[in-house]
Amino acid sequence: MKVCLAMLKFMAVFIIVILANFNPGCKDPHEYQPLFDSLYPPPAAPNPISPENDTVIWYGQWDPYPNNLDLVWSSVDGTEYYELQVSTSTDFTGVTSENVYDTVYTYQIETGGHRYWRLRAYAREWEWYTDWTETWHFTTWYSP
Repeated sequence: MKVCLAMLKFMAVFIIVILANFNPGCKDPHEYQPLFDSLYPPPAAPNPISPENDTVIWYGQWDPYPNNLDLVWSSVDGTEYYELQVSTSTDFTGVTSENVYDTVYTYQIETGGHRYWRLRAYAREWEWYTDWTETWHFTTWYSP
């Protein structure tokens, strides 16, 4: 009787070990894939609003540099922040990049010239950022 009981215990443990190690549902935790994709594709990019594309802004003797200019864009539902880039070149080399948590950014203009700006939105629930917006341009000049 003791031999049968010992044999049953051994078989039970053996079966449990076999099932735990060879169950096709058990995977390496590093290979885990959720049953459904928990990230959503990002929505459409925000739209620049102001200053209007290709705007020329003249500063006079009563408005010496530096001056502030509000860059404004439309909101995207669910956004955690917007990545804004402002550059003096069309290819965005020498870019100033900021994470902005609102739909307005006050840009400080210290010299005249051309500026190009674009942005994209980000949220953790999305697979990635939205696409970049179309690049907008404004020019500032000082006229004494």
